[in-house]
Amino acid sequence: MVKAIKVLYSVNIALFTLLIPLAIFVAYWSVGHWVDSAQVDNAGEAIGVVIAAIVVAALYFMLAGIFIIADSLSLILAIVGLVKICKAKEKRQMKGIAIAQIIFLGNIVPAIMCLKTKDSDYVLANSEENTLNN
Repeated sequence: MVKAIKVLYSVNIALFTLLIPLAIFVAYWSVGHWVDSAQVDNAGEAIGVVIAAIVVAALYFMLAGIFIIADSLSLILAIVGLVKICKAKEKRQMKGIAIAQIIFLGNIVPAIMCLKTKDSDYVLANSEENTLNN
């Protein structure tokens, strides 16, 4: 079970790392296509399109900023969770970070799995790791 948690944390780290540049790309791409699609015939419409483009761009980048902040927080929690699960010797050591991950809605599946593990799972994982290193 501990190996599965480590794999889930690793997958979450990779996913959250890829989502940050993807959010920036989607925001730029959507604003660019929205502005390109607005065809104007006279000057009065052009002013309206420019104002609408500014408002839409601000909304897109505000939403992308909120997403990036939440994604960065989840990335940090995933890294901390992976480091702690690698060093954990008992369930008690993972309880705090697992509850924090559930509260901030990041890495929910491995956090719930950490809360469901037993102390014997950590002992078994550590003994297997020691035999592999020797």
